[in-house]
Amino acid sequence: MPVLAYGTSVPTPAPPPPLYRPWTGIDGMTWTGWDGSVWDLLSLTSGVVLLNDDVRGLGTPEFTHHTSQAHGVPGARWRGWDTEPRSVLWPVMVYHAGGSREWLRHHDAFMRSLRPDRTGVWEVRSVMGRRHLTCRLDADGSDVFPVDPSLVGWHVYGLRLIAHEPWWVGDPIKTTWRAVSPTQRAFLPAAGQQGFYLTDPFTSGSAEVTNPGDADAYPTWTLHGPISAGASVGTQGSVVTVSFSLALGQW
Repeated sequence: MPVLAYGTSVPTPAPPPPLYRPWTGIDGMTWTGWDGSVWDLLSLTSGVVLLNDDVRGLGTPEFTHHTSQAHGVPGARWRGWDTEPRSVLWPVMVYHAGGSREWLRHHDAFMRSLRPDRTGVWEVRSVMGRRHLTCRLDADGSDVFPVDPSLVGWHVYGLRLIAHEPWWVGDPIKTTWRAVSPTQRAFLPAAGQQGFYLTDPFTSGSAEVTNPGDADAYPTWTLHGPISAGASVGTQGSVVTVSFSLALGQW
């Protein structure tokens, strides 16, 4: 007699939801987890996409103003301010079109990059340059699964992260200045004219470096020998004198 077998097929992963829209004005955005894994947050090919709706953390952090008040005196006297830890909210879609098992592997690999006790780096590249923010997992704000995400191939989380160092940081600005070389380098003059000599184009007297950020930054000075004892570095009101000499190759 014939044998009949009944079963249900696993649905093919659906295409990404209509709420996915490409970012404009941003050249790139990545998340580098504590485990070294790197995730492109702007491309579906990575399978982890930061949706451009209700993202928090790209603007100015929160401030606390400290004031003092006196009886009978209107208003308050400003005493200073602090920058609070930065709250970050990611509406992030985890997507994979390779079936249930592959979605689960992909999902676990991304979630493994987020830890409350370890930090990762959120990097954004735009016409304004490259900036990064060091974050750790604060909470997973998406505890409800209306459907099994491994069957449909995607799920949107509301991930909350926190940056205890709240300022976005750009690439280090490095500038080199040289004292005028004691060795003159001949520059060929026109016939019958006095000889001219080339020297290094920058001196410490004309040294300048610009901080393009919104917060104060503090420099690290590196002196390369040969330098005699008594060399000094710094800015007005904050100058450090080096009491020893440096030979060639020392710094």
